[in-house]
Amino acid sequence: ASYNLGNALAKQQKYDEAIEAGALALFDYHEKVRVIKMGPSIELCGGSHVSSTSEVGLFKIIKYSAVSAGVKRIEAIVGKTAWQKTQDEARILKELQCLLN
Repeated sequence: ASYNLGNALAKQQKYDEAIEAGALALFDYHEKVRVIKMGPSIELCGGSHVSSTSEVGLFKIIKYSAVSAGVKRIEAIVGKTAWQKTQDEARILKELQCLLN
């Protein structure tokens, strides 16, 4: 079955078929995998599952790293947690601005 996730497509697929189609595998997976396709990117999904990208809300990247050559990983927070973090950072910046002026 395939699901429309806004601008992404998710579907259950056999692992071998997903790899053959170009999906990137970073971990060990079962025979059946969840595949997410967004534009040219095809990934095997081991993370949180949502029915629609609209369920995520605010998306804030908190860490970006290189896993291996040509493979990058982002860690993010979403929704209310991302909103609160953004508000906290804005408050700290205002306090610093007042101290430095």
